[in-house]
Amino acid sequence: MGLILGCLYGVFIAIVAQLRYGMIAVALSAGLAVLSSMTVAALVGSLVPMLFERIKIDPAVATGPLRHNIHRYHQCLLLLHHCDQADQFLGCNHIRWRNM
Repeated sequence: MGLILGCLYGVFIAIVAQLRYGMIAVALSAGLAVLSSMTVAALVGSLVPMLFERIKIDPAVATGPLRHNIHRYHQCLLLLHHCDQADQFLGCNHIRWRNM
């Protein structure tokens, strides 16, 4: 389910980014970041409760904050990674954080 929703939202975000910024690199970066992030969030959200139950920790209490933090951290890293890769692939220098 996470992969299906990730594909749908990723395509939607890519279309919006393309219309807003007019750069295919930004559209691909945003779309791939959302796709990857939602897929990992669904995977973590389903596997972590099973792990907690196995080690005798209440999964209902412990899963929410952990899943939320992992998802946000992963989403930020993916967005930065995809933007950097698109910047290198297209040979443009629109993204300036490497020089900071």
